[in-house]
Amino acid sequence: MADIFETSEDIFDRVLAVNLKGPYLLTQIIARWMIELKQLRADFDPKIINISSISAYTSSTLRE
Repeated sequence: MADIFETSEDIFDRVLAVNLKGPYLLTQIIARWMIELKQLRADFDPKIINISSISAYTSSTLRE
């Protein structure tokens, strides 16, 4: 974690890759697998649940 004035563009890109791109691509892969499995098993009722943290709604100014 770094102060906003000390954060480089590379760090910003890494945060976005981990927090946005990672879950998106994982969901895409799993969704494809779930569709294939659903075609083989009619009783298969898959769900995708993404869990976030409170940091999406609240700032953490004292976090180190």
